[in-house]
Amino acid sequence: MTHHVIFNASQIFLSFVKKSLESDTWTLESGVLCTISCASAIEAIVNELLQEDAKIIGWDELKIKSKIENIANANNQKIDWGSSHWQNADRIIKVRNYLVHFKGENLGLFGTPHIEEMLTNFVLVKQESKNADSTKQSEKYNFSKNTITKYYTSTLLALRELDNAVKTNDSKMRDFLNSEAYEFFTIL
Repeated sequence: MTHHVIFNASQIFLSFVKKSLESDTWTLESGVLCTISCASAIEAIVNELLQEDAKIIGWDELKIKSKIENIANANNQKIDWGSSHWQNADRIIKVRNYLVHFKGENLGLFGTPHIEEMLTNFVLVKQESKNADSTKQSEKYNFSKNTITKYYTSTLLALRELDNAVKTNDSKMRDFLNSEAYEFFTIL
């Protein structure tokens, strides 16, 4: 017998982050992969919402932030990019883009003179030069467990807000965004 199955990628991404945050072990890899997973969940759900909303034509050519704006505008809503969860969502997307489209920039560890503490906080600094004392530091990328907890919470808040704006008929999306009980497959 063959079953029609829907693969819920966004739920896998969010489940991975939740389980990572619940773990007693935290590594740089955890922080990096959780950041990418939060951004991937945002994009997957935004794309799912766009597929359900026939008002927006050519959405697959847009960048993620434009997709979010288009969803809100099509539903007579406005995204408050000044609110903390939307600022974090924007940050998550930017950090993900930096990680996925890495161009070999100069990096330095930042925040304390003690290497042991630096390695538990995982703040990387994209520097303008190889000089470790350079004052021109354009971006800081923090992959600590505290930062990723904020990213995960902000991801859920932003997606709940977007789902409420669309008023989707998909109660399963609303359910897992609120309950954090993730299912990787839906069998139809």
